[in-house]
Amino acid sequence: MPRASDGTYSLPAGNPVTTLTTISSTWANTTLDDIGDAMTDSLSRSGDGGMTAPLELDAGVVGAPALTFTAEATLGLYRSAAATLSAAVGGVNVGGFNSSGIHTAVGLQVTAGTTAVQALTATTMVASSTISFPVGLVGTPGLFFTGDANTGIWQATADTLSFTGGGTNLMTLSSTQLATATTMKIVSGSGGTAALPAYTFFGDTNTGMSAETADTLVLSTSGTAKLTITTVLTSGVAFRGADGSANTPMYSFTDDTNTGIYAESGYCKVTHNGTGWSVGYLELPINTINGSETLTLPDSGKCIHKASGGAGETITIPANASVAYPTGTAITFVNTGGGDLSIAINSDTLTMAGTGDTGTRTLASPGVATAIKLTSTTWLISGTGLS
Repeated sequence: MPRASDGTYSLPAGNPVTTLTTISSTWANTTLDDIGDAMTDSLSRSGDGGMTAPLELDAGVVGAPALTFTAEATLGLYRSAAATLSAAVGGVNVGGFNSSGIHTAVGLQVTAGTTAVQALTATTMVASSTISFPVGLVGTPGLFFTGDANTGIWQATADTLSFTGGGTNLMTLSSTQLATATTMKIVSGSGGTAALPAYTFFGDTNTGMSAETADTLVLSTSGTAKLTITTVLTSGVAFRGADGSANTPMYSFTDDTNTGIYAESGYCKVTHNGTGWSVGYLELPINTINGSETLTLPDSGKCIHKASGGAGETITIPANASVAYPTGTAITFVNTGGGDLSIAINSDTLTMAGTGDTGTRTLASPGVATAIKLTSTTWLISGTGLS
């Protein structure tokens, strides 16, 4: 009689026989043949033969796995949940497989490997779905090495990947940055060149940073060195900074941040303790004006030259309210154009040296005169040919 679907075996009909019953081939041979068939269909403990159909196991539990070992009953495989195959070691679930992939409940150990024989390669570990590890800690990373359990990879916080060595966090990767707790070096090969920097960018491999020679740092773009730092800083292109101000100059000093150089209203200025002065000229720049005109801020410190035109022209110094020349501003007037040149002022006071006369002055040809701003609204003028 074959086994039932649940694996239960029953003797053929007419069994068991009663006491003093004569042995009959009718029931004896039939019974022995049936028992022989059932034993043939059983699995040999010594490994003879093999399964001809799937081997079904009890689900098991973590402390008593369904598939286990004689010498260690708490080591084996069991069904921990629906569609989940788990491995138990010493009565502890250490990981397994489910529909999402491979999962581990403790760290995954791999051999340390060498440069020639890496611990993980494309052929030594193949997964058709995701592999998950415990997040781990800096001292016990989720993925570590045999014989070095405090060196590996772990997750410090969500969306980060951290690398630990000797129980110390060395580097963290996130969606926004790469942060290192120690120095980061290129340990082999050259420090790169301006054309092929050691540190560069995806899609722009000739822009970045290199150290082609010892004690030299080079920043390059488009394969050309733009900035070189050795014991000095050398720029291969124009170097530009913000304008700054008298109190916060663009170029200043570590211990004196309001002393330095800045730009204001088109002028290069120097400042000391927050007070700025325009940088003067080694020569006297000439602005030729043949006609009547009101001066502007860029005329400060220049020579206003009337070279032609005869009489009737007027050069006007604007009021402080419209053009605030710094106190101490000097403007020189030269008339070689024939005829008189009038030098006027708007609302503020222009005083002639030596006479004290105020108002518009006349500069004959040829003649030269210089006006100096003494206060915000007063100027003093003197010269040859001036009346």
